[in-house]
Amino acid sequence: MVALVPAAGLAVVAVSAAWRVALEGGGLDVRLTRRTLPVLAITAAHLLRLLRVARGRLVVSAASASFGAVALALSLHNDPPVRPVARALAILSWPLTLSAAVLVAPVREAEGPVRSLARVTRTRWTTLLAAFALTLATPSSAFGATAGALAGVFAREPPTTLGITAGAWAVPIAFAVAIWARWLDRRPQRGPVVFCLGAFVVGAVATGVASTW
Repeated sequence: MVALVPAAGLAVVAVSAAWRVALEGGGLDVRLTRRTLPVLAITAAHLLRLLRVARGRLVVSAASASFGAVALALSLHNDPPVRPVARALAILSWPLTLSAAVLVAPVREAEGPVRSLARVTRTRWTTLLAAFALTLATPSSAFGATAGALAGVFAREPPTTLGITAGAWAVPIAFAVAIWARWLDRRPQRGPVVFCLGAFVVGAVATGVASTW
């Protein structure tokens, strides 16, 4: 009761000052977040969900790239090639394909809440496809770059060149896996065996293209 009167007076003065500051600062453009492209926002949401609920899949993806790094390092060390980049891409094609393929299922599950929001906001299907592919390409390219660099250090080849090339090579592979998975979602027969066959074809084509360089 003793503090009621001064508290009420202080509240009146504070509210008056707050309104005056709010009206004077109404023209200020203060933003706590920055606008970004929808594809980047959706990709970030998918990646955060992968880190939260699909850590096992990420471990398998990293293990696949690690096996590729060991195979590449032994190959470069025991039989030094004239074109180490072509050898690296050919050997890492299968591990990078598997690295992207094992992440398809959790990313597809992460799209569930996003799809309802995409319908409301009229987001294009190309945006969802690009976000799906970027989500697969981000970890697989990081694992591929690390695998190429480590193999280069072990085999005394230029690690920077091998790392950048392997990381870049993982991007079209991941996009091919994403396109195949998205196309398969529209088909009545979309079992895991059919998906694995498509991923097998992607890995075979990537290995064949890399071997011709």
